[in-house]
Order: sequence, then structure tokens, then C-alpha cells
Amino acid sequence: MKKEFENLDDVAQVLGDGGSFDPDKEYETVRDVVEDLIDLGNTDKVYAYHDDHLGLMNDLSPEFLNTELIDLDNDKFEQEIEMVLEQANLIIPLSKKTLSEDDIEHIKEDILYRGGDPDDFPQ
Repeated sequence: MKKEFENLDDVAQVLGDGGSFDPDKEYETVRDVVEDLIDLGNTDKVYAYHDDHLGLMNDLSPEFLNTELIDLDNDKFEQEIEMVLEQANLIIPLSKKTLSEDDIEHIKEDILYRGGDPDDFPQ
């Protein structure tokens, strides 16, 4: 697997890029970044292929989560940073993936399996 993200600043930059129609978002704490990463992971497009992020918040210490990004000690929090980067390197590429007809069908089947209405999935 190619590692697209080497640090949390890169993840924050990509997650905070609002695109053409949304304002950019600035993150202050690690928690802010992780919450948005999990939200992205919970989208149908990603969740149908990857759900290992569900316990991520519980696996991270409050001290790490409450640390401001500008004050992040990479050595002290090395393992926790790696956990977040591992998820980011899976979630973000899946969220950007151009969907084939097979992908769309798989996602709709996953939504149905979870009790949702697959017709709500945007094409």
C-alpha cells in the first residue's frame, strides 16, 4: 500500500480542503482531525469497503486527542500517529475513488445489509 500521508498536518490539509463550494476548515486539535476522518470513513462510499476505523477514537489517548496540532510531539505519540495515518491512508483514497457500476452495486448491497435504503445512495 502506498502511503499518501506521512504526517497529521497532511491529513488535516486534505480533510480541511473544502473544495470549490465550501470554505477551508482549520483544525486546532488532533481530536478535530480524527473526528472528521471517522466521519469520512462512515460515508457509504468508504464504509462498504472499510470499517476498521470504528474503534479508532477509543484506541487513542485523551492526551493525544486533546493535543493541538502545532504542539504535537511526534516522538511521544508515534504509535498513535501511526494508527491515525494508517486509517487516513485507507479512508481518504477510498473517498476519492471513482466508482464503477460494480462498486455502486456493492455499496447499495452493503447499505441494504445494514438496514438502510440503497436508493438513498447518490449516483
